Amino acid sequence: MAEVARWATYGAVDTLFVDIDESLSGSIDEASGEVRLDDEDDASNYGLVDEIARRVFLAGGRVLAVRAGEVPGDGPTAAILRYAPMT
Repeated sequence: MAEVARWATYGAVDTLFVDIDESLSGSIDEASGEVRLDDEDDASNYGLVDEIARRVFLAGGRVLAVRAGEVPGDGPTAAILRYAPMT
């Protein structure tokens, strides 16, 4: 999920698959896309899967909310990229 968050931050995600039942708390750095996990939501963190979806949507990507078994790779998120991001 950390890589998908970074790709979403850079606008590289064309299509995002998200597990509709997944809820992970934390934050994503606005510039680098680095993920920081937290134990629960509060004023300084939020749902990571929702934030990744928001970033993809705002960059013009598609977001597909699916059941856990339908996410490629068996994680909470998966992405089809527009281009190979610079690492």
